[in-house]
Amino acid sequence: MARRITDREAAGSPEPPHLPSPLDRLPWDLAQDQFGIQGADFIGQLGKVLLNSAQDQLRAYLVDST
Repeated sequence: MARRITDREAAGSPEPPHLPSPLDRLPWDLAQDQFGIQGADFIGQLGKVLLNSAQDQLRAYLVDST
């Protein structure tokens, strides 16, 4: 993951990172302006980890009670 973030920064890629919904609707251009490409990518990856963790915890509550 670190290599991909570094590669994107070296390429100066203005494209937002590929992230799941709802993270893909965030203003990544503003994040890149404030934190740089590497910082915005790190925030995106951290958001993805947090989103996956929250979804896993919600699944525990959706147990079928029969």
